[in-house]
This record gives sequence, structure tokens and C-alpha cells, in this order.
Amino acid sequence: MSDKDLLPASYEDISSSSFGPKIPWKWILLIGGLIVMIITVVQFGQARDLSALRARIIEVHENQIAPLSNRAMEFRERLEGLVTEAASADMTTAVNPRFRFSAIHNAQVIYLRIPAEAADSPESIREAALAAGSDSIGACLGIAPISLRGMYEADAPLRDDWIDEIREAEDRQRLESLDYQIGQHVQRDLPLLMTMVQSHLFMLVLERGSNRREHPVDVFLWDLRRDELLVKAQARSRGRLLSVRVRTAEGTAIREHRSGITTGAVDCSIAQQLQRATGEGMIEVRNTPPDPAERDRIIAEANGTLEAAEQEPETPNSEPTDEGRQEPQAATESTDD
Repeated sequence: MSDKDLLPASYEDISSSSFGPKIPWKWILLIGGLIVMIITVVQFGQARDLSALRARIIEVHENQIAPLSNRAMEFRERLEGLVTEAASADMTTAVNPRFRFSAIHNAQVIYLRIPAEAADSPESIREAALAAGSDSIGACLGIAPISLRGMYEADAPLRDDWIDEIREAEDRQRLESLDYQIGQHVQRDLPLLMTMVQSHLFMLVLERGSNRREHPVDVFLWDLRRDELLVKAQARSRGRLLSVRVRTAEGTAIREHRSGITTGAVDCSIAQQLQRATGEGMIEVRNTPPDPAERDRIIAEANGTLEAAEQEPETPNSEPTDEGRQEPQAATESTDD
């Protein structure tokens, strides 16, 4: 081995050498920082839009709903108080002598019909009002009342917990849903609520049993503007649908129609009882049933006449012939010769 093959040892800097590719850390940090900045800007924009949406909903609520909300809730609480008092009232009939149902046909009347046992608290009144169906008592009295049920169905934006939910919502989708709800409420429900709080008559029907057909109902009517009870009466249905006989134009047949007791008949009977309590009269029919044998004979004769008319053949119109025509005979006088 020659001297040229031997080289002295020397220090080698290994920081510049590696077993893998060089990682461009400065670019990674730059791109990472840029991504973080973009995310921050987007989140800031979303938060700003969310705040703007929330502020707009709150503004609509404060300017359009809140002024009516307090009035509507106070109005409903007043009615609920009347309902609770009526549930334990003495049902001796009391009627303002100047009042007539015929005088309120065009009036705005708030109406509520619930079971008497549900009238002990605002919560139970609410549940019963939402479960109540329609009836014909108002229509039979000639009025078109507005059901208090509508105020319970449209009261979500009137409650304090609804505005609290708006302030606490962090999800844009939820806020957009609340924004839509408040828009629908302003367009659809506010006009109804305004009409209801301006009504000056409140009619309450408390059912004292499982149904109005077999059990009595307690009826109250208040003048809200004067804070005066106009009608307090208990009514029981006495309605019956009368069987109807219809005679045709030819007068040859009798047809009978019979119906049972319907809900409409029950409600109109209750309405008639109320009108009677106010001195407006009552429709009554007094009828003595005919003798069954005589009734059957009349119907049989009528049916027989109808069958004979159907079976009789038609004959053409003809002038009487000379053979069938009888000439008058001249009267003669005889004389004695």
C-alpha cells in the first residue's frame, strides 16, 4: 500500500446530511399559518352573521311582538281567572234584564268550552282548550265566536323562554328556524291575537259530565269592557229531531225521514235554553201522536193510490161518436078526443 492510498482522518459536519428528503419547514409553517388565518376569518364572519341574525330577530320581537305580548298575556290571564272563579260559582240563573243574544250577532266574542274539572289552574285550562273541538252553540245563538284555543296555539313567541332561546342559540340553522317562525307569527298570528284582545265579550261553557247530550252545562257570558256578568245559567239538552213527512206535489205519496239525536241538535237545544233564560222565547212543538191504526190506513190508501196511478194505461183523447151520443127526446103531449 502506497502513501497516496492513505489519507489522514478529518471532521465531517453531518448536519447537512440525512437519510431522508429535506422537509421544507418554513413553507409548512407558512401554509399552516395561512390556513389558521383563513379559518379564523371564516369563523369570525360566521359569528358576525350569526350575531346580526340574532339581533334582527330580537329587534323584530321587541318592536312588533313584545308590545302585544304583554297585553295578550294579561288578557289571557284575566280570562283564566274568570274561568277559575266560574268553576266554583253558584249556578242560580242570573241574567242582565237588558241583555239579548240577538243584540250581539255582530259582536266579537271570545269562546271557550272545557270540562269543569279542568278549570282549576291555568295549566289545565290550557291543556283542555287545546284538546277542545268545535261545537254549534255559538252558531245556534247567531254569533260567530273566536275560540280561545287560538291564543294558546300561537303563544310560543309571547313567552319569555322563547326570547331566551334566541339569545342562547349558537347554531345558525336553529336561528334561521326561529327567524322563519317569527316571520310566520307576525304575518299569520298577530292579526288574530290583536282581534282577540280587542273583543269585549267572553262566553264560557263548562261541561258537568262526559258529554253535553246527557249532562248539563254551565254557561257564562261577560262584558269585558264593563267587567260585568251578563248571563249565568245552567242548561241541559232537550233537543230532538222531529220526523218529517213530505207530500209530493201530486199529493199521492208520503215519505218519512227519521233521524236520531245529533250533536248539532244538542247544541241548538242548549242555545234555545239560553235564549229562553234571557226572555227571547223558545221554539216548542206540542204534538199529539196519531192513532197507529189510523196512521197506517192513511199511508196504505196513499200508497194504493200511487200504485193505481202507475198501473192505469193512458187512453188517447177522442171525440164521442154519434153512436155514443144520446139525442134528447122531445116531450109529447097527449090530448083526449
